[in-house]
Amino acid sequence: MGTKERWVVLSFLLVALLYVPVFAWVVVHSERGIASALIPVHIFVGAHGWVVVVLSLRDLHLRPATDPNWKMHWTLIILLTAGIGLAAYFIMHGRKPRSTRAEHRHTRGRTLG
Repeated sequence: MGTKERWVVLSFLLVALLYVPVFAWVVVHSERGIASALIPVHIFVGAHGWVVVVLSLRDLHLRPATDPNWKMHWTLIILLTAGIGLAAYFIMHGRKPRSTRAEHRHTRGRTLG
């Protein structure tokens, strides 16, 4: 992932971490007027989330893989577990630079020191 993409993903993870509990509290403890006022924010967070999913899947499929099922597994994890899968992918792989295909062929997929 590039620097801008990392910032987009990180900003979404932070917004989601703050937004989900606040939205849940507002829905449980307030009147309908306040909860419905958050609909534009909810739409923005949802759109931001879809952008992050697309960026994460793009990054995943641009990375060389040694195991043929590796990309399929991560695709399913990202799509089926929502924010948890995105956070796990970002922590484990998204922060690291992608290797080029030439580097990958030269090392035959092995991680060097």
